[in-house]
Amino acid sequence: MSMTQTARPWYRHVWPWALMAPPLASVVFWVVIITTMAGPPDLVVEDYAKVALTYTEDATAREAAERLQLSANAQVDRDTGRVSLRVDGFEHAPATLRLALVHATRASGDQTIELKRNSAGIYHGSTRARIVGDRELRLAPADGAWIVTGQLDADHASVRLAPHGGVDSA
Repeated sequence: MSMTQTARPWYRHVWPWALMAPPLASVVFWVVIITTMAGPPDLVVEDYAKVALTYTEDATAREAAERLQLSANAQVDRDTGRVSLRVDGFEHAPATLRLALVHATRASGDQTIELKRNSAGIYHGSTRARIVGDRELRLAPADGAWIVTGQLDADHASVRLAPHGGVDSA
């Protein structure tokens, strides 16, 4: 008895397809990724990235403080958090001012103090916590009409505040 065995073509066997499937899937995957990434972004306006990277500062409050010739000297007790401040240049001093102690890198370290003027014209206020490290001090009225700023270094207890960060302009 003779058996005739018919040979099946290669594409009818499982093993060639099992060996070709991963490379073919990889080629299809990368073709889809490359064609997707090669085109321009459809959801973003062309100059969106350029606009988002631009920061502008509104200098009207600083200019108002400069016009009024305002400056201040602050004394800070870092252990108790008490701040005493004398402002020069007022004709009619407001009863309260707002002092922000801004940390350079941690927003959670920022503190805001409401300063009240006493009969001698000195403003006083205090924080609930110690004042640790460098701080930028920003003094402004409640309406934000003007602002004076200064840099309080970690090893100092006093700072001069001026419209341009404690630096006198010529």
